[in-house]
Amino acid sequence: MSSEYEAWIRQSISDLNAARKMHGEFNDKAANFAQQAAEKVIKAYYLFNNEPIQFIHQTKALMEGLLENNLIAVSEFQEKGAVCQVLDKVHRSVSEDEDIVCEMCQVEYPKGVVAPCEDIDYDYAKAKIDSASELIEWLLSKMNNI
Repeated sequence: MSSEYEAWIRQSISDLNAARKMHGEFNDKAANFAQQAAEKVIKAYYLFNNEPIQFIHQTKALMEGLLENNLIAVSEFQEKGAVCQVLDKVHRSVSEDEDIVCEMCQVEYPKGVVAPCEDIDYDYAKAKIDSASELIEWLLSKMNNI
């Protein structure tokens, strides 16, 4: 593997493996790595299809771009929409104004500003890992079948 899209695939798989290893002990980090793994495989699929990468972090928005560029069918988008909802799910802040923040922010800010890392539990992280795994397997199979 030497192409740019293959490098993104390798990084996606590495992030997913990291998420699996951290799961149970560092659930906030596991959830973050799982989301990143899914995001990177979608970007790999853009490159595989000779399309420029969108530098955004929401998996559903990235998938919408695939649909708009006719790289996936409407039925595929609808089927994978629930997976993206799990991946894009965010935690509520514990601050007074109840801002919505993603778990990626929890590495950056102390307790009280965002949902603390201990609020991201085993099941939440597992749902992210399972969803990322499903999306990665699906897109890798599409790339192998073309």
